[in-house]
Amino acid sequence: MPGIIGCFTNQGTRKELIKGKNLLLNNVPLIEDSIYESRNIICTRVHLGVIGEYTSPQVLNNKKCWLEGEFYNTEQVRIAFKLDETTEANIILEAMAKGVLREVLQKIDGFFCCVLHDEATKSLIFITDRFGLKPLYLLRRNDEIVAWSSEVKGFFHFKAFEKRINPDNVRSFLLCGHYLNNTTPFDQISLLGPSSILTVSCDTRQKTSLENYWRWSMAQPLDISFEEATIQLGTLLNSAIHSRMNNPDKLSVSLSGGLDSRAILAAAKIKKQDIKTFTFGVHKSYEQKIAQKVAQVAQVENYRFDLNDKNWFKKRVEGIWKTDGMLSLIHMHGSYYQESLSKVNPVCLHGIGGGILLGGRLISNSKQSTVQSFYGELSEKIELESSFFHLSQQEIPHFIHNRLRRFTLQGVLEQKYIEYRMPLFQNDLISFLTSIPKKHLMNSRLFNAALLQNFPYLFEGIPYSNIGYPINNKRKTFFKIERRLHSLAHQFGLASAYNITDYSKWIKSIYSSIKSLLNSKDALYKNYISETDLLNLNYENYITVGRLITIEIYLQQIFNQTYLTTEDFIGEK
Repeated sequence: MPGIIGCFTNQGTRKELIKGKNLLLNNVPLIEDSIYESRNIICTRVHLGVIGEYTSPQVLNNKKCWLEGEFYNTEQVRIAFKLDETTEANIILEAMAKGVLREVLQKIDGFFCCVLHDEATKSLIFITDRFGLKPLYLLRRNDEIVAWSSEVKGFFHFKAFEKRINPDNVRSFLLCGHYLNNTTPFDQISLLGPSSILTVSCDTRQKTSLENYWRWSMAQPLDISFEEATIQLGTLLNSAIHSRMNNPDKLSVSLSGGLDSRAILAAAKIKKQDIKTFTFGVHKSYEQKIAQKVAQVAQVENYRFDLNDKNWFKKRVEGIWKTDGMLSLIHMHGSYYQESLSKVNPVCLHGIGGGILLGGRLISNSKQSTVQSFYGELSEKIELESSFFHLSQQEIPHFIHNRLRRFTLQGVLEQKYIEYRMPLFQNDLISFLTSIPKKHLMNSRLFNAALLQNFPYLFEGIPYSNIGYPINNKRKTFFKIERRLHSLAHQFGLASAYNITDYSKWIKSIYSSIKSLLNSKDALYKNYISETDLLNLNYENYITVGRLITIEIYLQQIFNQTYLTTEDFIGEK
């Protein structure tokens, strides 16, 4: 996604910054703000011009603010703190001037990061949103901060940047599919954590303070019955989704065969009837058919973007570069259609996180920590004892911080032509979900009940793709037989795949390129991954193979400037 890039003037040059900014463009026609340069810093921003500030920096009381992203409760914040300013960056600047920055940030519901420059105090302040979803990376040298960027690639042209890979971090990616906590492939580069206010001296370029303006412990336990929780969840879902629906004429909904996108569509239609939707997937796959049935019943226009053995891999090598090697190419389902998606509508409502947040997918009553069960040996690296995450229901905070923030969100961040809004990360909704008894959430009990109570027309008679029948068990036997017959027909080549993808089959189409890359004597991954971690590697295990290919391609892009396009990888010209 677009973003901010800057450096301290005595640590980087305008020329280096411009080269870094050009990498942030990702060959997408973005708007480039003017470059601000002072005695202390150089900074600029690139963006789609669809959401948030149209130009930057915004200036108030001789303080400058670059903000990437948007707030969803601007008017409530203004009223609560009697603020005069109306735009995101100026609200931050006014709150800072009135001495209520911390309190205002606690109240903001948004997807953003920002950089504040105060020339009077010669300080630079970096701020992230509550859950740290909008990325802001820092390039460090020893104890000093050299530069900042919304994407790791923004640092590559700075002389201070060293191509020093961290083997432990790369191994984590291989084993679980994402980087943990705030780590990246590089020793020098880290992600600024959630709810952060980091203040840095422009003179020394060292941290003068770092605080969290919000903590998970602020979500107090709530003793509530299942019936009461069902009613409240329905209200909160509608409120969360409607809060993301300003400029509704520009909105689309990413629609799958699951529950999350269907819930977003159902609530969105209350506010706007002619919502546009789009669906990825194998043509006539079982899951795609469910999505089309939902669109038909909801009476909305649905754009279908088919994936097949001819196009599934196109643009994915480029996607590795776009995500700085932090998303396996196996999960880049929309890479081929990125530009086409923006023509449906430039802002998309996405159900990211629903399985964990609402479905209780990773919540259990096991005596062992669910986080430890999920991450295995890597759980030692998860910040389980951090006071920031202290909460009786610890699973959700840690899975948001790691699985959702560092893995699932990367699929959204890879899409450079379109802006995404994620209603399920609305502050009040998350606070509610982490406050109620977790027994209500397990096995999607509460979510299913709320959906059937609020939107029965989209859930009572249409199957849920993960189970193959409607969540109210209506005609369960019929739908299970239908699903089984489809699966059998697919095995004999008489029907399309069940899921929206068919990677176990498609991976064979690039098998020779995979083998050539990984078996090469010049393969770079061998310098960072031990043979022990590769003992059980099997080309049929496309998930692990996809991670390894991603690691190798990214290393080749960084060190050798090769494999920059899909054609390079598969040997086409």
